[in-house]
Amino acid sequence: MSKYYVGVDIGGTFTDVFVSDGDHYWEGKASTTPGRLHEGLLDAIEVAAQEMGITAESLLAETRIVTHGSTIITNILAELKGAKTGFITTRGFRDLLHIARSPRTNDLDYYAQASPPEIVARDCVAEVDERVDFAGRIVVPLDERQTRERISFLVETKKCEAIAICFLFSFKMDKHERAVKALIEEMYPDVYVSISCDINPVFREYERMMSTILNSYSGRGFARYMNEVERHLREREFDGHLLVMQSNGGSLTASEARVKPITLALSGPAGGIVSSNYLGGTIGERNILTADMGGTSFDVSVIYQQEPITQSRAKIDHFMTNLPVLDITTIGAGGGSIAWIDNRRMLRVGPQSAGAIPGPAAYGRGGTDPTVTDAAVVLGLIDPAYFLGGAIQLDKAKSAQAVDEKLAKPLGMSIEQAAVGIYRTISASMGNALRNVTIEKGFDPRDFVLVSYGGGSPLFIANISRELNIRSIIIPERAAVFSAFGACVADVKRDVAQTFYRSLPLDVAAVNRVFEELSGHALSLVERDGIGPDSVRLSFEADMRIHGQIWEISVPLDCVPLSRETGSEDVYRRFQNEYARKYGEGLVGAMELCDILNLRVIANGIKPKPKMVRFEEKGATEALPVKEKRRAFLPETGAWQNVDIVDGGRLQAGMVGRGPMIVERKNTTIYLPPEWSLEVDTYHDCRLQLSTTH
Repeated sequence: MSKYYVGVDIGGTFTDVFVSDGDHYWEGKASTTPGRLHEGLLDAIEVAAQEMGITAESLLAETRIVTHGSTIITNILAELKGAKTGFITTRGFRDLLHIARSPRTNDLDYYAQASPPEIVARDCVAEVDERVDFAGRIVVPLDERQTRERISFLVETKKCEAIAICFLFSFKMDKHERAVKALIEEMYPDVYVSISCDINPVFREYERMMSTILNSYSGRGFARYMNEVERHLREREFDGHLLVMQSNGGSLTASEARVKPITLALSGPAGGIVSSNYLGGTIGERNILTADMGGTSFDVSVIYQQEPITQSRAKIDHFMTNLPVLDITTIGAGGGSIAWIDNRRMLRVGPQSAGAIPGPAAYGRGGTDPTVTDAAVVLGLIDPAYFLGGAIQLDKAKSAQAVDEKLAKPLGMSIEQAAVGIYRTISASMGNALRNVTIEKGFDPRDFVLVSYGGGSPLFIANISRELNIRSIIIPERAAVFSAFGACVADVKRDVAQTFYRSLPLDVAAVNRVFEELSGHALSLVERDGIGPDSVRLSFEADMRIHGQIWEISVPLDCVPLSRETGSEDVYRRFQNEYARKYGEGLVGAMELCDILNLRVIANGIKPKPKMVRFEEKGATEALPVKEKRRAFLPETGAWQNVDIVDGGRLQAGMVGRGPMIVERKNTTIYLPPEWSLEVDTYHDCRLQLSTTH
């Protein structure tokens, strides 16, 4: 019987693979190969197989599940390299797509307006005669002859490769959308088709429309990529299940992902949140901040009471959607982020990145711009001879040259001062991102433990946490492949929603009836992926707002099915509590002032997970395995100092130490500033604590 579980995370710089048989762990890391992403994936699998002492074919032949997390959809949208897409909508609404939400891009200039990028040209928008009213009643039947003409025009004349369909009230009655989809599949089977009633059938036509268009725009490219991945895996003896990470933190089958690829747009960072929650459940931590720094970005999020915070209206790149996703704040701050001087002669870092090619100057691949990695090399925080455990040799001279020529000389400072400037600037940007997901959203960061992962995060996280008064940090043993680990442990997950616009007090029977219907649909989707009903956990939410407000918030409902006697009061009380947590006490008002907009059921199909391995505790009397002392220019003191370099591969449970020190693990480096202490727990994770005397 197949015994391995494999998680994959394809980032902007590196591709990570995590392998487990339930009792042991292996990891692989290789450079991401833009344009040929499957090659980087196969390279990383090969590295993991070498660590296991077997061939990649043997590993894949015995693999039960491969779960794939990737930024491919995000990249398609960011680079605007999707398929030529046509759009079919209700007559009279063709310009809604381009009117959008009329966003301002400059708050200081009320005349500065910019619409989202045009991914559907106006002459590729087709209107058809059809109309359904707000109650789901057909007012104008669909004109089939006219619809065939519109479809032919988009494909034959405008050469559209994909088509999206969104009618005004299709979330109330989907018959017309499904009829048009059937016509397209009959006439042009090779055209990729998306309909809004399949993508996310809830009200607000612009967000629903945009979600559907983005799905078609990115769908063809994603389908080609998944076909390529599947083909190469099968050629290497893989005969298991291929799952794909979603933006909501769950996984779904590759075949279903081809139908709804837009649900994968933020799946890369989602893996780290899943693994952080899994780690928290193992060690008894319910409130967690996550911080993931890779090669191109820094991603942060909140887990509160062991539930990742989600949002039901995701902004994906420039586009507003109504898709449910984990609430992740991402900034362009990674190891490859480029440092530059703006027109005010101020040092800036990012969001531009050197990526995997050419990469930082230290890589020796032709890059000449100074990056965050180059700054860490100049400061002595990274050993050029031990990058990725020695797999890549860095060129310190090239790092120093890039920092000197592009920053130090133009700003009239030393190379070390310029490198410290990069370190502090990127740290400040990452600290602001953590403030955005905590203080600005009603959470006190002092109430959380922070889980730091990704190849770059542990170099900066102690100084960032100090500014926010976060006194406890956990750096997992597998920090550099933690998102891949999250893909490995992610459950199968489905979100199913329905618009249910009512004011409180509620018709409790009607609410329970909708939740029952949604539950049945969600269960069927999860069971289709091979998860038995006994392994499915259902949770319930309502999107609610104060009457007259524009936007709603998602309210968890642990009281479903609602009691006939107290159902409305139970929902009202939970809305009060959630609203107060976000915006303050006493703002909700009377029950009659509260509206429900959507009801949602989330089905989690619990799949087998690798256990976290516990190790025997050696005790604090065991000395840390210091392999050498090295000169480092400490950002806190602004001076060179000899610091202990600890061999992270020889850490044992129970070991303790105090900063300043540098812990070198195979795929990541931990910097422990002065006033911080380190303890290795029974899972070989490093726990950092800020001195209570600070």
